[in-house]
Amino acid sequence: MKALMQPLEDIAGFSELKKSLKGNQGLLVVSGCLESQKAHLIHGLSGKTPMRLVIAGDERQAKEIFEDLRFYDKNTMFYPAKDLLFFQA
Repeated sequence: MKALMQPLEDIAGFSELKKSLKGNQGLLVVSGCLESQKAHLIHGLSGKTPMRLVIAGDERQAKEIFEDLRFYDKNTMFYPAKDLLFFQA
């Protein structure tokens, strides 16, 4: 896994993002990331945190991110919007 994370560490903005996350400064917005890079960036930024919440714009995009994240962590779950609405009622 180190071989996959090393390219992220070489990016200057990545270390700044990690520092901001450790400082618990609230919401961070990352732009300019390709669809194929999102799971890699999410995994790299979250480090060893036990849980992550990823919210996508639509179900298709959520499924794609879910499938990509399963490469990094087999314990990844997907909750479609209709399931969340059902549990709120």
